[in-house]
Amino acid sequence: DASRLASGVALCQIASVAPSVARANAPVFVATAALARYDPGQQTEEEAREGKPGQVARAWTQLWEEALPSTAGALRLYADEAAAAALAALKSPTWAMRRQGALLIAELARLDGSGAPALKPTAVADLAAGVVEALGTGRPWEGRDALFPALPPLCILHAQADAAAQSAGMPSRAVMCAALAAEAQRAPTGAYAAAALDAMSEVTDATALEAHLPLLLRAAKHGSAKAAAATDAADRAVELTPSGGADIASARAARRDAA
Repeated sequence: DASRLASGVALCQIASVAPSVARANAPVFVATAALARYDPGQQTEEEAREGKPGQVARAWTQLWEEALPSTAGALRLYADEAAAAALAALKSPTWAMRRQGALLIAELARLDGSGAPALKPTAVADLAAGVVEALGTGRPWEGRDALFPALPPLCILHAQADAAAQSAGMPSRAVMCAALAAEAQRAPTGAYAAAALDAMSEVTDATALEAHLPLLLRAAKHGSAKAAAATDAADRAVELTPSGGADIASARAARRDAA
């Protein structure tokens, strides 16, 4: 923790004294900084309880803000480097680093609400495959639920890409749902299971619901509004295509009505 904090503080001082030097060397540290903004190092119990960053994350966040443009702008500019760093972090032997990778992937996936996507179709596929692999590897680790919010927007990004540009390496939506369903079934807590099932209900906007409908119904009975909306939409509006996909716009509109 001390070395990561010292590195962040030192780079932040350089960015403050010589911002042009920091900006010129941004490609060298941007991937590390993107991850380190989620570093849990030197976080007090109160900060952890309130969801506030610790000293290490604050130092790297300050560097990010002083040396780079807006968060969204910086991530768009260095999306390739950030995606590569996030994937590498998912393979780390420590849960804390894997959680940082998961949070960064979710942030990258949410960037593309408007305008040209920051992530290339191949990057979307690689990130989705990395998330699915991380979900299927080993026991649930602390913070692994940070992976759940990444899959729905990645699924949507893939569906929105031109058919010719879509990557063959993208896991099918059925595979994503299966990974989330398996995670819910072996969940260590009810909240963890609910988060997995909520993510699954969002992913199923673009796929068949039948295979996982019993789990969604179970979540709806336990108060999951998203799961309830998804099951209602499945009955009323999801039109399957011959390839086993779904009409995304119709499914999403039906879920909004159901909610």
